Amino acid sequence: MTAPSISPEPAEHREIDPGAVRMHGAVAGLVGAGVLAVWFLVVDALAGRPFFTPTLLARYVLGGDPHAVAAGPEEASIALTALFTVVHALAFAAIGVTVAEFLHRFDLLRSRALTLVLLFGALAVAFLFFALVFPAVGSDGITLRDAFIGNVLAGLGMAGYLAYALGTLPRA
Repeated sequence: MTAPSISPEPAEHREIDPGAVRMHGAVAGLVGAGVLAVWFLVVDALAGRPFFTPTLLARYVLGGDPHAVAAGPEEASIALTALFTVVHALAFAAIGVTVAEFLHRFDLLRSRALTLVLLFGALAVAFLFFALVFPAVGSDGITLRDAFIGNVLAGLGMAGYLAYALGTLPRA
């Protein structure tokens, strides 16, 4: 009869620190928000109206007159752009934390395909909610094509970060 092993538990059975998972989820959200912001900066600059999108969205979020907002902002506002950037970053960080927490709770951290699908789903639901509440999407505001491409790029950025960061987390 052999003596029981006193070696530590195998790595695959040890628990990952939930705080690290949430922190990486928040960072992933910030990555996604940054990618989306850069995408719309490029789109707006090519259209000859830099910062149009964040100014327009900030005016909607702040409860501006829908008829005045639908015509588009007269000029871009750095203050409104900064305000919307903070709100946008917080919303994406919350999405990133939620997805990372879901992956952690169901022990799916190493499933890159599921990470991507969950992020696309979360971004699509968040965008749909935003589009229903604030009619900034359409011919007078943000085109569906630009919003879709931006969300795809943001989802890829977030999924790439999460796949790398959560896939390499040491287990406690």
